[in-house]
Amino acid sequence: MEVNEIKKSVAKLERKGTKGLWLQFLIFPLILGVMGFWFQNSIQESENKMQRLKMTQAILGDIFTDTIYERTVAMKSIIYEILNDEKIANKISSMVDAHLSKTAKESDLTQFNKVLSAIENYSKPGNTLLENLKTSDIVISKLNKTQMAKRKEREALIT
Repeated sequence: MEVNEIKKSVAKLERKGTKGLWLQFLIFPLILGVMGFWFQNSIQESENKMQRLKMTQAILGDIFTDTIYERTVAMKSIIYEILNDEKIANKISSMVDAHLSKTAKESDLTQFNKVLSAIENYSKPGNTLLENLKTSDIVISKLNKTQMAKRKEREALIT
């Protein structure tokens, strides 16, 4: 009788073993493959984001120290392309606008004209910075002085 019991036990184990084999050779590797793909994808995404942030940091350093205002305005628009995050890009854009506005208001006429020219020539259409600057009393005064200086220069060239 022991032989029959052993055969029955072996038969039970073989039936159970088939299910175990399916799990062992098909489902577990599939799950591990999906998890590995997801993990690698998340690592790559994090590395890309870190690289974009490093580029943005380098550009920001240049934006706030650069005296070539055309480059500052151009870099401001590049931030949107680099970051792929509109919320942060809008925040940086408003900081750059505030920097350019402050520079225009606090600078001498030569610097003021450079800032204004850069904004007029290189800003995207619909940029509110130019309209805000042109309604500022300080800027209106500087614009009037600039126009007066240009008029006097023309008069001097004619005579």
